[in-house]
Amino acid sequence: MKETELLDSEKVITTSSDKQITLTNHRLRKVVGSSGNGTFTSILLRNVSSIYMVSTRKNIYFILGILALGGASLLAFQNEEEIAIGSGILGVLFIIFFILSKSHSISVASSGGARINLTTKGMKDSSILDFINKIEAAIIQEELLNWGNHEQ
Repeated sequence: MKETELLDSEKVITTSSDKQITLTNHRLRKVVGSSGNGTFTSILLRNVSSIYMVSTRKNIYFILGILALGGASLLAFQNEEEIAIGSGILGVLFIIFFILSKSHSISVASSGGARINLTTKGMKDSSILDFINKIEAAIIQEELLNWGNHEQ
């Protein structure tokens, strides 16, 4: 699909590194794939009804880590030190995997039902919150401009 064409008085606030997401002072757009096989979603900022972020971890790693550490403790009490050490190392590795498995996604919903879902793999928490703040600031700025135009 073609790059976003800007409207009169429209300015790009930020664009994702993969160029799929564009936030302007009037709209948020997501373009994935080509015109024959892709998706395109555009939400005017005045129609954004909610923004939410979901954080998840792969809990199975935590459960396996606790089981492995518990097994290591039982094996140590039964004088099976070599197996206990291996189980303990495995348990610690699973706990580390659990900590590293944290992922986020952002969803921006419009009052008309359209939704833009963003994967944030590799983004720091501060970058995600900064992006959400930019969307909210653009919405507030547009509302202030519209409010000022209604008073004239």
